[in-house]
Amino acid sequence: MPGGVSSLDPVPSLPPATLERTDDGRLLFRIRQGELVGLEGRLLRVPPGEMTALVFYDEEGSETEAEDEEGPRRTALWLRGRGDRRHTLPSAISPNVGMGTSDDWSLQLRPGTYELSVSMGARDGSRSGVVLVR
Repeated sequence: MPGGVSSLDPVPSLPPATLERTDDGRLLFRIRQGELVGLEGRLLRVPPGEMTALVFYDEEGSETEAEDEEGPRRTALWLRGRGDRRHTLPSAISPNVGMGTSDDWSLQLRPGTYELSVSMGARDGSRSGVVLVR
């Protein structure tokens, strides 16, 4: 296949992700109660190249206390390779966002299969989403 796509890991059999988009068309990665809304246990398909998304730490349904002994709670997302080619794919961590805040996350995506999860403050048992770049 052109561009070496035949050497990529097989496409996981998962339901499609249901993510919102911002008014300007960027993907919205919403974190609520330590989980990725609309992406956990699902497959997100995106084209290779540059992508800018919005990472939003949603207060809705979260505990009312937004601070612990170390200060305001913050979290981030972690994107890393998945499958047999995981060691050849880049990994990235989004900017840290505090509860009720958001930040842009710019990524340069190469073809492959990635896992995306909440890196800090994830709930026990929370599942990653899969990002397929082709």
